[in-house]
Amino acid sequence: MKKFKIIFQALFRRLLAHWKKPAAPVVSPAAAPLPSLPVFPFPVQSGDLVWCLMPLPQKELDQIPEGHQIRPYWIAAMKADHVTGFYCSSKPIKKCPAASQFVISNAVTQIRDTHVDLRRIFRIPAANLIEPICPVPAIVQNQANKRLILQRRQNQNRPAFRFPVPLIPAPGDLLHSHGLILDCSEQNCMVIPRCKSNAEGAVGGRINNSVFYFNARQAHTLPLSELAADDIAGLADWELLSRIRLENRKVRARTSPPKHKQNAYVRKPAPFACGQVLEDWSGQQYVFLCATRTHRYGYVYDDFMPDKLVCLKPDLILTPEQLPEDQLNDDLEALIEAQENPQMIQLLRQVQKQKDLPSPFLRSTPPSYRISAI
Repeated sequence: MKKFKIIFQALFRRLLAHWKKPAAPVVSPAAAPLPSLPVFPFPVQSGDLVWCLMPLPQKELDQIPEGHQIRPYWIAAMKADHVTGFYCSSKPIKKCPAASQFVISNAVTQIRDTHVDLRRIFRIPAANLIEPICPVPAIVQNQANKRLILQRRQNQNRPAFRFPVPLIPAPGDLLHSHGLILDCSEQNCMVIPRCKSNAEGAVGGRINNSVFYFNARQAHTLPLSELAADDIAGLADWELLSRIRLENRKVRARTSPPKHKQNAYVRKPAPFACGQVLEDWSGQQYVFLCATRTHRYGYVYDDFMPDKLVCLKPDLILTPEQLPEDQLNDDLEALIEAQENPQMIQLLRQVQKQKDLPSPFLRSTPPSYRISAI
């Protein structure tokens, strides 16, 4: 019923625009006609997911069942009288190769996974825009740009479009000569090398319709400055990445010395500056505070005073945003008042006195590395 209602609203909007169309004014020969600007039904920008009436001729549109005439589109660019965008579906798109499909997680849409067909960009008139769904975070657009680069290498007839976000490395990137990126910090990334299927600790999975194996028991650090767009060979899904992380964690647990409880709240140098804003794949932002021998601590970044510390996951993405010094001090004071654990209070007091520990790899400025697009 909701889809029927949306279709009816779209048709009514078109009829209403036709009825209210004013008569052509009499223009004197000396007066130049002013161009009319299109009126979009709601604000929209590149990277937004939007419900749209399919941009097809009326004869073709009539052949599609009414419940399927309105589809989600991922907006690529704004034009003077229309937008352009990629066709989307809630299910895997038939006859579309995996190399040309990109999945936006349901953690972003809050509905279900959205499958995007990257083979073609459609021209969508302003009148076909029905209702916004949600904006897509920049880190998801960044991964989609990599998929666009990969399919363009295979077929030059595919769109050369890129979303207007910096191209940066992220967990799950398969590199030609290095392996698979498991985690990223501000200046380095942890890479798991490729191996044979019978190697000890091998974890396999399908990437770009080929099976790859990675030695989860080995890892090396690679400076981000050495990476370029040409190094990207594929994108691993989160299922493969999770299995590699699990095996890598088991190996480190067996080889690492036993951890003592009295060392759990001892600070150590961190890969991020205190007050640096990090972001996860769903767009949720966190403020980084400090790192200990067991955890990285921070809190949710929103409009409210923080009252709860959270343990930050290792796959968070760095953003250029840094919390102002006065706001950071206010938030630290609020967190201290809300704590009951004396050891945690002592740790936060240490952060108040000394925001960052000396470290050879700690940067006090936003990251300057970027992968140059092809």
